[in-house]
Amino acid sequence: MLRLSGDQAIEIAQRMAPKIQKWDHSRAAVGYIQQADGSIVDQVIATTFKAPRSFTGENTVEFSCHGNPLIVDAIIELAIQYGARMARAGEFTRQAVLNGKMTMLKAEALNEVIHASSLDGVSIAQSGLLGAVDSNETQLRNRLLDIAAELEAKMDYPQEDLSFESDDAIVDALMSIAAEASQTAETYQNNRIRLHGAKVAILGPVNAGKSSLFNHLVGSKRAIVSARPGTTRDIVERRVLIDGMEICFFDTAGARFDSDDPIENEGIQMGLELAKEADLCLLVHPAHKPLGVILNIKEQLNGRRFLMVATHCDLNIDVEPCFDCIVSNTKNTGIIDLKEKIRTVLGFNKSIEGSNIALSQRQQSLFHSIAEHVHHSAEALGGFLGPAVATEEITLALEELASLRGADAREHVLDRLFSKFCIGK
Repeated sequence: MLRLSGDQAIEIAQRMAPKIQKWDHSRAAVGYIQQADGSIVDQVIATTFKAPRSFTGENTVEFSCHGNPLIVDAIIELAIQYGARMARAGEFTRQAVLNGKMTMLKAEALNEVIHASSLDGVSIAQSGLLGAVDSNETQLRNRLLDIAAELEAKMDYPQEDLSFESDDAIVDALMSIAAEASQTAETYQNNRIRLHGAKVAILGPVNAGKSSLFNHLVGSKRAIVSARPGTTRDIVERRVLIDGMEICFFDTAGARFDSDDPIENEGIQMGLELAKEADLCLLVHPAHKPLGVILNIKEQLNGRRFLMVATHCDLNIDVEPCFDCIVSNTKNTGIIDLKEKIRTVLGFNKSIEGSNIALSQRQQSLFHSIAEHVHHSAEALGGFLGPAVATEEITLALEELASLRGADAREHVLDRLFSKFCIGK
């Protein structure tokens, strides 16, 4: 499907498909796109949307054509010949925001719907597209405006008996709002993996069976398996879907700290650096060997989440209790249990609760800032600084809420947001 949007969209479409007689709003018509010499490019279905009743708020025509890339390119070239240009990344959605057809928060949600890496992530993003973040922002703003009005009235008419709320009650309300904003910010961390997928690094000593385990997890032979130490030098990665959850597995170089091979040592160090950015580390170790190397790796993870995985368990030996999972690469046992444990640690087995969500790092940062300003307001009102400072902090929180919904979005903010979109959306 090819979309034309703008003041001249219908006129250009009419020149491209001159045999189509009617271009009525929200109506589809079948016809042929023709070159200037009358030669047929393709039979298409043309659907017309007249401003402002379109996705972008502008005149829009959508051509549904056959999917041959040669046909698609020919139609695009013809449109450009008649005065159109290629859309920039996210330009259609950007126009929808600028023309008031969609809020900035819903635009962010739309981008997450397009790029979500799991069905749970799609569900979360859809709730944002239905207005969950907008509703939360509106409720927070109205509650803060009510409190700000209350505090302003107290300062303007301190001697009047206007049945004001007590300071203690206002402080409690502010603390409740701060906690709610903070909890909303934290939802991004919980939802990030559902939205963007997870990174899982596989680490361990040489000949621990990491590459064999990697091949089992990704479902195909991607890493070379050999009994020779140091076979894996570079990081091997593969994205797979496991029960509707996208995971990128990284097979890293086998760790040993006595190698004099500079290339192998660099590969080991790359694996350790990658592990510090991973959502989960699988620490793979042969069940029949001492734990020295794997404990050394564990100390360098800086608190990253990990699972201890014992391999070579087909040797029928006692396994240390420190291991979370036991597998055999030769017999392909324990892999299903390991996948389930990966889901659990990454939080995919937790239910999605609550209507207040943050769908991006931008939203997370702003909700954290809102929580901080509201908390400072409560401290000021309950302490020595008084209502004037409390009101100022609420004003700052309201400014952050305005930034959240894009009320004062600058050009560079819009550029950064829509650069993440795909062309044509």
